[in-house]
Amino acid sequence: MSNRLIIGALVIFVSGHAAWAEDECSKGTGTGVWAAEREFYVPPVPLACSRVYTCGPAQTTMSSAECRRVYHYPPKQTIVGVCSAARGPADSCNECLTNPPSDPCEWHWEHI
Repeated sequence: MSNRLIIGALVIFVSGHAAWAEDECSKGTGTGVWAAEREFYVPPVPLACSRVYTCGPAQTTMSSAECRRVYHYPPKQTIVGVCSAARGPADSCNECLTNPPSDPCEWHWEHI
């Protein structure tokens, strides 16, 4: 009889452990911020420029190694902006004036 009790407890633990792993990944939607890369691309005629933005968490988050982030929109997006000479020569492009992507920076977690 004690063997049945041990086997029953193991079955409950194993099935409960799998459910816990699923719950760890199903935290709903995560939201973050778009971060612009420092470097930007300037075409030969500097009227416009482009910069890459990356979607990421606003702060470091911990999650299970069993989970992966699945983005709702591409996590990297290239945005076209306007060149500004800033403090340089009038015909140069020293700053690329862009706005972050209009898509929200969102993801959800999936079990691997």
